[in-house]
Amino acid sequence: MSGVEDIRAGIMTAKERANSGLAALQQARQAIEEALQILAQVTSGSSQPEVTQAHGMLQEAAQGIDSQQNVIQGAIQSAESYAQRL
Repeated sequence: MSGVEDIRAGIMTAKERANSGLAALQQARQAIEEALQILAQVTSGSSQPEVTQAHGMLQEAAQGIDSQQNVIQGAIQSAESYAQRL
């Protein structure tokens, strides 16, 4: 079994990787927001169902990223809480 310091070090490494994932998700979120803005500009006034569908799907993707960021942050907090109790 690993010593307490080994476990804490491993948790810190996992936290760093998770934070890298959060940063990547934030970049993806920003790219989706930019795509939504561009799509809105170039399709302004269109009532075609494909346009509405594209908007909705991009918004759903952005919300999914937000949700996943919350899950990752919760995992980080749980791991940190465990490390503090060691």
